[in-house]
Amino acid sequence: MAFIHLSVVFSLMALCSSAPLECNDTVKPIAIWNPNEVFGKWFIIAASNDYKPYIDMFKTFRNSWMDLQPVSDSNFTMKQGMLFEKCIWTTEYFTMTNHSGFLTYTMRNNTFGTFMATCPNCLLMSFTSLDGSNVAKSFYIFARSRKFEASDLEKFKQQVECLGLPPPVFIDNQETELCPEEGTSVITSHPEPAKPDEDLKSKST
Repeated sequence: MAFIHLSVVFSLMALCSSAPLECNDTVKPIAIWNPNEVFGKWFIIAASNDYKPYIDMFKTFRNSWMDLQPVSDSNFTMKQGMLFEKCIWTTEYFTMTNHSGFLTYTMRNNTFGTFMATCPNCLLMSFTSLDGSNVAKSFYIFARSRKFEASDLEKFKQQVECLGLPPPVFIDNQETELCPEEGTSVITSHPEPAKPDEDLKSKST
């Protein structure tokens, strides 16, 4: 697990260093000293990724909400209600680590990421996933409300471009109806036991 967390840190450094100089202020992890800021309900506004199976999936994607809730000092759940041709509910378990304010998260030992700087009242989640020998990079921007400023969406597009990712494959159509909160979740991952030094509240680098 320690190796995974070190990989996250080095991957984030590589992610930022690979961006052009004019993008350094646009694409960077954000320090979140109070993890409670990320918990609660969010609505997906736009998404970008560079992996064809994910791009194909978004062709039938309509909208989604997610609810992040802590279950321990170092674990949280992500419950989602996603509308494709029909509603699907899932629950994922994440392990979160605090690197001096920079929160990173891992899931199923094959997905990791962090929270990136973005617009106020927004949440930008960066994911890197391993699917066999394939590496998929994804950016998802969420907001507390489905109403968002056009300027915020433009900033997201600039971030995506800076990282060399394709244009957003999904932008929320606010006229589509959300899935209700009640529903039977498919639990797609389970919590992992955390080591003492992986406590969410720790301030170690």
